[in-house]
This record gives sequence, C-alpha cells and structure tokens, in this order.
Amino acid sequence: MKKLLSILIVFLFVIPVFAQWQVGPRLGMNFSTCSGKYSEYDTEKSGWIPGIVVGAVAERPFNDMISGVGEILFITSGAKYTYTYEGEEESRAEECGYVERYGKIQIPLLAKFTFGEEFQYYGAAGPYLGFAICGKTKDKDTGDTEKIPSDAYKTLDFGLYIGGGVQKQLGPGTLAFDLRFGLGLIDTYQFPDGQEKPNGYKPYKNRNISLTFAYMFDLEK
Repeated sequence: MKKLLSILIVFLFVIPVFAQWQVGPRLGMNFSTCSGKYSEYDTEKSGWIPGIVVGAVAERPFNDMISGVGEILFITSGAKYTYTYEGEEESRAEECGYVERYGKIQIPLLAKFTFGEEFQYYGAAGPYLGFAICGKTKDKDTGDTEKIPSDAYKTLDFGLYIGGGVQKQLGPGTLAFDLRFGLGLIDTYQFPDGQEKPNGYKPYKNRNISLTFAYMFDLEK
C-alpha cells in the first residue's frame, strides 16, 4: 500500500513539469459483475453491485482532437451470486446468496478523441492494469462478512476500457462527465496448486460500468 501511495505522489508532483498537461480528480460510481461458471453442473448466477471510483487524472493533448489520458484510480468492484440450496426435502429448497467485493487500484491508459466547441463530446478507449489489494464476502441472509484470503483470488487484472462523455469549460477548469465500460481479459479465479479445472469451467472475468466526473486544471494557465 505504501508503494502505491508513493506512485500516486510521484504521479501528482512530477507531471506538472511538462507543458500542456491537464490534471484533476475523478469521482463517481462503479457498477460491476463477474462472468464465469465453475462447472457444467453449476447453477450459480451472478449479478451487478454498486461501488465507488476515486482517483487522479492527467491528460496530454497532442492536437485539438487527440489526447492521451493516464489515471490512477481506487475502485470497489465484485459481484453478487445467487444459488438454490435444497435440503433433505424438495420443499425446503431456497435461494441463497452472497456478495464478493474487492478494493482495487487501477491504472487506465486511454486515447481520447474530442469534438465540438462550447460543449465538447469525446470518445475514449484503451487498456487498464488493475491490482486487488483486499477482498471480502457478505452473506445475503445473515449479513455476516468475512475477509477473503489473498491466495484465493488473482490480484492482477488486465482489461480494456471503452466509453465517452461530455465536457465544458467551467470556472478555472473543465468539468467532464464520463461513462465507460470495462472488459476484463484475465481469469481472476485462483485454483489451489495442483487442482485441475472441472468440466464446463468458464473463466471468471470482471465486467464494470462506471459513471464519473472529473474537474481538470490546465497547468499552463
């Protein structure tokens, strides 16, 4: 955690030495789920859960239309799962469930394409690298929470972001509203050493939709 904070400090204080950079905070909501299936007999279903996004953004325009964007974000993501539990009698079958939630550091690197004048519209896309720093589960019925051991999931995540938004000069900076979809490309399920994947296994990959706003300050002004 100390190393990540050190990276963030360097990110915020080194960037200003470069001309034409815009920097600022990003805040908002993240809605996430996870695709995947443990085996051909698995009836578990995944659903979406809300989370937060908070971090810092740096943008470097290359011309009036194209710019590069780098971010360091803390997000909470995960999924809710439901399954049917059957007791000794069929009439005792009931729906059970739990929520898995992770705290992650994400570093997106995006290409941004901007159009318009007073109100500007933009599209953005690019890869992200993520690191899970904590995880916990919450039982749907009892509300009990439990820490997930770090060896039970892969801490590294890699994927793609695609999205867009609208921005406008407001006061000394630019206010931007951003909507993006995240597509994880890495299987995040961690099998114990030597354990083979069951028949019908499908990789568990993160999916998220984030709605955020950023306020960007031009370092040249």
